[in-house]
Amino acid sequence: MGANKDALLNEYKGYLFEFLVARELISLNGLKPLEKSLSENSLSILQQQESFVRNEFPELLLKLPVLAGHLAHNIQNFFGAIDDVALVGKQNSSLKNGAFSEGDILIRSQAQQYSLSIKLAKTGLPTNTKSSGLLSIFSKYFKAPQVQKKFNVFLETEFDMMARDLHDIYNIEYDKSFQQWKDKHLPLLPGELGRDARDRLHKYYHLLAGEIFQQLHSLQRKDSDFMAGLSLLAGFSNNKTIQFICVYEDQYHLKEIRREDSDFIKGFRDMRLSKSSIIVEMLYGKIFMRVKPMNTFISKAYKLNIATQPF
Repeated sequence: MGANKDALLNEYKGYLFEFLVARELISLNGLKPLEKSLSENSLSILQQQESFVRNEFPELLLKLPVLAGHLAHNIQNFFGAIDDVALVGKQNSSLKNGAFSEGDILIRSQAQQYSLSIKLAKTGLPTNTKSSGLLSIFSKYFKAPQVQKKFNVFLETEFDMMARDLHDIYNIEYDKSFQQWKDKHLPLLPGELGRDARDRLHKYYHLLAGEIFQQLHSLQRKDSDFMAGLSLLAGFSNNKTIQFICVYEDQYHLKEIRREDSDFIKGFRDMRLSKSSIIVEMLYGKIFMRVKPMNTFISKAYKLNIATQPF
């Protein structure tokens, strides 16, 4: 339960932090209270998440507003007067504008609209920016449907082989739907697997990462749109998407506030494979891509988690 609790914390504190930053920006600019623009469902979800954090990590509820205040003031100083603020992350998807798909907060300043990607990151670690499904990654970001088709066949084949091996390890008859696996209440999360099964699953991650690396390397050598695709993949959908990253030290003390925009994706230097991760070195920093299950490992829906780290 500990790992699950930490995973929920990472997810919930991000949503709460976005809300707190948006609310502080609204207060600084004398705008309509944020709660009046959110749906009842969004407010209910936020209340549930706040209740979880309050019960499991009560000290964090004291730290998050302080960090959110620092970040909101940084944003305010960068833009000056702000005329409108909308929370457009996952918690309020009804307000989403497709042109700003990476944004958590949408603002209007001096007749211009900007999408702010709000990040809370621990010092010394890469900042998670985005997750992308493997079954559409090449067609969606690199306009390479034939590459996607070839990759999906590879994924399907390797997933089937991995699934058969896991059934053998647990001494049950292979079932493509994993129904027997579920009926026997066998593990659904990687960390719950025994050592042999976990090693086999990690081998599958490595195989997928290796194939993605090969295809990206091929695109980088011959495709003039590679850099544009890489920018989209890293979370910069356009030049008005700005990442504001609140970096904290132990006990959630503010370390620094960083700002990144599409200029981060400049000056390709190198790309290498490291187990289940692909590391792309740019002029100003690194992009990390790591293969992970979307939810449970028994589904073919895997994803690539993207993180960035400046030099």
